[in-house]
Amino acid sequence: MLETLSAAPAILALLEEQARQLAALRADLQRLDAPRENDGYLDAKGAAKYLGMSATTFDKYRYQSRVKIKGYKVGGKTLYQRKDLDSFVKLFEINSAL
Repeated sequence: MLETLSAAPAILALLEEQARQLAALRADLQRLDAPRENDGYLDAKGAAKYLGMSATTFDKYRYQSRVKIKGYKVGGKTLYQRKDLDSFVKLFEINSAL
């Protein structure tokens, strides 16, 4: 019986370590299940916010600039993918340097 009592701190430490590992695994699983930032589409307001500009400036770039922002018409609304917005920034930067 004394042997069992002397092993109690080691068993407790093992259980605490296992609980910590389980918590880390749960957190990893939640991150995997969460929607990724690059998934999905943004409306014009969300796209402007993503690019860090006002809605008016965003409208100028999507309608009036030489390099247009690529959009997808869905049910009368134009939606934008983040990858296309990132590409626009790179293309605009290249064309502005010319």
